Amino acid sequence: MDDIKAVYIIDDDGDPFFQEEIYNQGSEEINHAILSNIIVALQNLASEIGSGDVQKIVIGKNQVFTLKDSVSNYRFILRGSEKLKEKRAKAILTQIMNCFVNIFTGNFYKDKKVLASLKSKFSSELDKIFNDYDNASDFLLSL
Repeated sequence: MDDIKAVYIIDDDGDPFFQEEIYNQGSEEINHAILSNIIVALQNLASEIGSGDVQKIVIGKNQVFTLKDSVSNYRFILRGSEKLKEKRAKAILTQIMNCFVNIFTGNFYKDKKVLASLKSKFSSELDKIFNDYDNASDFLLSL
């Protein structure tokens, strides 16, 4: 899972709903609030000039992939290394979005205790998605 560094879910204003960073030895930290604001600003710019949706941003040795759910208006963000393939990143983001929708639909305004429980469940599901990614990568490397 060295290719995937973090997952963020933000609303239209760039406010974080969920974040999970994967720390490896030697990995750098990133300010998710700044990243969220940059993505929202770029999305607003893209909308203004009629370019559609911002889906990929390259920042140094990091790639940032985004996917927006048209129903909830949440933006799903995957930060990865330069080795992460775009097609794979989009597939992972789609899995993450589908998992999110399945867990949180109708539950966004529950009390904090219920919301914390749902976020914990979602985090466990993310681990499964990442493990599937690792297993597939290991299999392909063994060929």
